[in-house]
Amino acid sequence: MSHRPFEEWILGEEPLTPAESDALRRHLETCEACRRLAASWPAVQTQLRSATLAQPMAGFVLRWRERRAATAGARPQRAWWIFAASLASAGLAAAVVLWDLASLLASPSTALQTWIRDLVQWSVFLRAASDILQAAASILPVGLIGGIGLGLMAAIAGLVAVWVISLNRTAHEGVRS
Repeated sequence: MSHRPFEEWILGEEPLTPAESDALRRHLETCEACRRLAASWPAVQTQLRSATLAQPMAGFVLRWRERRAATAGARPQRAWWIFAASLASAGLAAAVVLWDLASLLASPSTALQTWIRDLVQWSVFLRAASDILQAAASILPVGLIGGIGLGLMAAIAGLVAVWVISLNRTAHEGVRS
């Protein structure tokens, strides 16, 4: 049974229509969970209205402004180096692409032969890898194959966890100091 409209009517602040009120009354006669919710909701509302809001510690704004002023000079310089490195990398990538495009325009038949050769090499490599995996799968017991897959998944999960933790520490390094 869906309790959604009844829970919304109990928790809502807008007045109910006579039909909604009658449906809620009939539902509360048969539903223990909604009766408990309706009985406990006024006490929860009272606690929510009487709760005090959290305040920052005294001097927070002054400390924040001092830290911001102390680190304001270092950030643009670091951002400048990141921008310059990104720009240099993009320029290098564009030069490589243009060099490749120029060689393609100079001799399109050679480029086409190279692409076909690479495609054949990759297809042969993938076929050989498939054959090797099929042979290994037919030799190894079934439980071992599942264990290998599970081990690989655990290793990948561990690497992702290390990556997330290192990102978290790097991102919050300035906050801790």
